Amino acid sequence: MAYYLVGSLALALLFITKRIYSYILFLRLQKKNGCKPVVEFPQRETILGYDLYTEQMNSMRNNTILPNALKRYRKLGNTWKARMFGADWYNTIEPENVKFMLATNFKDFNLGLRKHQFGALLGDGIFTSGECVNCLREVELSTSFLLQMERIGNIHV
Repeated sequence: MAYYLVGSLALALLFITKRIYSYILFLRLQKKNGCKPVVEFPQRETILGYDLYTEQMNSMRNNTILPNALKRYRKLGNTWKARMFGADWYNTIEPENVKFMLATNFKDFNLGLRKHQFGALLGDGIFTSGECVNCLREVELSTSFLLQMERIGNIHV
């Protein structure tokens, strides 16, 4: 009985320590890049984020994922944060944020499970590879993409 209590307390302490450490790293990164505070998706509980999960599953079943995402962006703005399964998810359609991520810190943002989920459909390439499969091709594509964006949208890199 005492082992279960000690084990539970150790897991709780580990979880809290990890959350504090992640939050401190986030604040440092936010300060380093001059980020503004982000709007948070309203949720009843903010540990697991079950509200967003159920909303996403209902949207998937009803084939309304894109209309619901559009409603969220209209309600919360171009950049917002939500929590699902204990992880923070940052969502943005802000062109300046996307440009900044592509131009400067591309390797800092991983693709998660995209390779596992879309690998059979898309194969190895810039959309599914977290590591550098063909770095020269990636650099050429991202550079030409940014140059085209600069010409089209008057975006300064």
